[in-house]
Amino acid sequence: MDLASEAFLVALLVGTQNGVRIKTKAHPSQPGNVAYITFEHIEMEKVGNPIVIDQNYCPGHGCSEKVQIKHVKFDNNASESSQVQINNVNFNLNNIWGTSSTKTPVTFNCSQSKPCYEIQLRDINLSFDDGGPANPLCSYVDGKAYGKQNPPCL
Repeated sequence: MDLASEAFLVALLVGTQNGVRIKTKAHPSQPGNVAYITFEHIEMEKVGNPIVIDQNYCPGHGCSEKVQIKHVKFDNNASESSQVQINNVNFNLNNIWGTSSTKTPVTFNCSQSKPCYEIQLRDINLSFDDGGPANPLCSYVDGKAYGKQNPPCL
């Protein structure tokens, strides 16, 4: 499986479960690549998971307990990690802004065996809708951040 060179530009998402998301199945998965994806100018209002890369997605049964606990534990082992490489993803969130209905508006749950790299965050401003701090969850991700970063991840 390969996906390359996609752009998602200008959107308003209101009350959705997910905002911008890339997910790949955890073990077992076939090798592949997801690269050169751009998200920009996206406004979120009360979105459950505004920004997500999840390489440990596990629909139904068959994954270890550590992988099944979504967005909480990232101590997945390499033998259960996704074999899909994610790189060159631009959350040119050159304006990705608004509110999250959860305290975790940014989640990068990347694979231990194929970490996410060359991820760019630009001008991200996402706050928890009910007030209080918003906290990102970031694991096995590398990249650069530019401009405002709320919440910071890279």
